[in-house]
This record gives sequence, structure tokens and C-alpha cells, in this order.
Amino acid sequence: MDLEASTLALAPEDTKTDEPRLVVLTMRAKEALRTLPSRFKKKGFVFVNPKKTRWVDIKKRFRRAVEAAELHGLWLHDLRRSFITRARRVGVPESVVMRMSGHRTRAVSERYNVVDTQDLRAAVRALESLGHV
Repeated sequence: MDLEASTLALAPEDTKTDEPRLVVLTMRAKEALRTLPSRFKKKGFVFVNPKKTRWVDIKKRFRRAVEAAELHGLWLHDLRRSFITRARRVGVPESVVMRMSGHRTRAVSERYNVVDTQDLRAAVRALESLGHV
């Protein structure tokens, strides 16, 4: 984790594809990470267990946090789906979204991209702005 460079480096063993990945942090994420207790930051881990070592699997912790926040029905992959859909909606190129999410193929990335009525309405507004439709 390099907060000055706003990056978080994922080691190959920390990714599903077993390839290293560099995550560029948003300002909001960077500020959240700055608030971590310094004893955790020294280790360079974001999710630290009581033994002050990294969590290998955060699914159980995520489920507990969801239950505590009473966000029933929220799953870890919902966060990925929301990110991919929102990034597309604000115009981030598909190739960049794929790289950020770690998807190697368009087919896998598309499974996370939600197209709904909001998107259809936005498309119609864009077409109408051309004045020919």
C-alpha cells in the first residue's frame, strides 16, 4: 500500500488470476485507508485479523459486517457488479474497467455489467440529442 502514490499492489497470490495487479485508489478510499491504526499500516495489509496478520479470506468478515449493518441480501460480488456498472455509466472505457476489475475477457466482464431501464432512458436521451431520431 502506497498512500502517497494512491496505489495498492496486489500480489499474484492475492488475485483470482494469480497475476499481480495495481489498484489505483480513489480519494475516498485513500482517506479511509489513512484512518487505519498505524499498527496495521506498518504490516501493509488492509484487512488485519486480531493476530495482526492478514486475512486470507474476508468472506466471513464481510458477512458479519453486512449483518451488523442490516444490509440483508448484499453479497461481496454485488460490490464488483456495482463498480463495473457505475464505471461504465460514467464513461470509463470497457478495457479500463476490465483491467481495474481483473477480468481478462469481455464475456466475464459482461456478467457483472447491469443494463437496466435507467440505461435505456439515457440511451434514448443521447439519441434524441442528435435531433434525427
